[in-house]
Amino acid sequence: MLANLVLQPSLIDTNTATSTLQQIEAIFTAVDHYNQNHDDSKPLFFDTETTGGGKDDQLIEIAICDSDRNVIVDTLIYTERPSHPGAFKVHGVHPHELIGKPTFTDIQSAIISLLKGRTLYAYNASFDVRMMRQSANKLRLQTVEVKCLMKQFADFMGNYSPYFGHNRYYSLSKACQHFGVEHTNAHRAKADALACVTVWEGMHTSHHWDY
Repeated sequence: MLANLVLQPSLIDTNTATSTLQQIEAIFTAVDHYNQNHDDSKPLFFDTETTGGGKDDQLIEIAICDSDRNVIVDTLIYTERPSHPGAFKVHGVHPHELIGKPTFTDIQSAIISLLKGRTLYAYNASFDVRMMRQSANKLRLQTVEVKCLMKQFADFMGNYSPYFGHNRYYSLSKACQHFGVEHTNAHRAKADALACVTVWEGMHTSHHWDY
């Protein structure tokens, strides 16, 4: 925990903070406040934006919220690695927007503290977890139960594809539309994490499904 900064103990949008040190402190403060004041049995939802999908790519944004749509972490992430043109076309985050933002290793211990013992959902979870690991310093998530909403929604819809040998996958936007919700600001971490809650709620309250 960083010292000598007095910040309001609330869920803070770190993208509006001024210095890198303040942004890092804001994330630790928000996580501590959340851990002390919220039900730790509730599932968490997260999303990332990245420089690409390769083995050397890095996070440039991460957001984590809970099933009540409390946004706990929402921050851009600094990396020296440039985004691939295809990745930039998806997220639209310019390199200059990352200057002065924390690196993932700066906030890694706060993220671990938040996720410890929790159930964590993401859309295409294996990708997001891999990108966290590639951006971290030996990220350990042994006590975290990770579930993939993309696979769950595919099974929920049940449209089997003989070509792929599994139920057809849908985009997060299509999944939201199925439940009558427009997914606005798609491919930014906060919007996508909140959209995951929408999909989870939709499945959770439908038929006999239990997610």
